[in-house]
Amino acid sequence: MMGVGMTGFGSASYAFVAAHYPNELMSRIAMVELFAGLGLMAGPLFGAIVYAIGGYVSVFLTLGSLFFALVPYLWKNIPADKPYEPPKTQISYFKLLRIKVSNVFQKMGDNFLVETVINVFGTHFHNCRCSFS
Repeated sequence: MMGVGMTGFGSASYAFVAAHYPNELMSRIAMVELFAGLGLMAGPLFGAIVYAIGGYVSVFLTLGSLFFALVPYLWKNIPADKPYEPPKTQISYFKLLRIKVSNVFQKMGDNFLVETVINVFGTHFHNCRCSFS
């Protein structure tokens, strides 16, 4: 059930951010990811504290009350949707098919390899006192 909820949250939040903040897209997506991660970390702790204080039902009552209390704030601060504007240039799917797939996978593979090497071996090279000359 959580996977379905997170999928819906991800799709809706990315579409909302892209529609309302096109000039600040990367920073706003980073904020969405940051607060989603904080919520996933703090949620079990908050739920355990509420469960320890009031039992099983108190978790649902507390979170439900919190969500209903946030409705007026969200109603006031979330901007209205902008009307859809079709793109000014025609999108050709045939042009997309002309892109060499091997180039796309090569770039993905290069980035994956570099990130893997940095993450796996970065700490070892940092502490190394060897001389390579």
